[in-house]
Amino acid sequence: MPRRSLILALMAGGAACAGSTDPDPWAAGRRQMALNAERLETAIVSRPTVVHVGDTLELIATLHNPTATTVDMGMGGCGPSLLFEVTPPSGPRLHPIPLDLPPNAAWTCDRRDIHDIEPGETDSLTIRWPAPAAAGRYQVWAGVRKPASPGLQRITPIDEFEVR
Repeated sequence: MPRRSLILALMAGGAACAGSTDPDPWAAGRRQMALNAERLETAIVSRPTVVHVGDTLELIATLHNPTATTVDMGMGGCGPSLLFEVTPPSGPRLHPIPLDLPPNAAWTCDRRDIHDIEPGETDSLTIRWPAPAAAGRYQVWAGVRKPASPGLQRITPIDEFEVR
């Protein structure tokens, strides 16, 4: 599969596709990605399960395609196909991979292996993340962008880790 590297320059207020009246031109892609993701077998692991402030935590999401067709994790290869969400003991949810980019920035459209899960294939996404500064038990899961709304749709079970 050919790899495409295209950097989209979004000008202020120009996030929609040219000629599109859709306020969110990516909504259809997110809807399809969410439907496709439901066909996968998924798992998540955080390790170590007990960390200290400043330690490095590893978050690993695994996707297995038990179907006979390729599952497109989508968005045309623009941006990450899978994102993590961490729920702290209190306060707002944390996203080790940002959900949104700052104004005038865009994801590169470089289609990677994790964007297409072939029949029978198992792929994983591993990130290293500094442990949060507040002590307590945290929950973590991985998901895809929700169709036509901000946030994530959880597709993995929930795992936990503790910060001491």
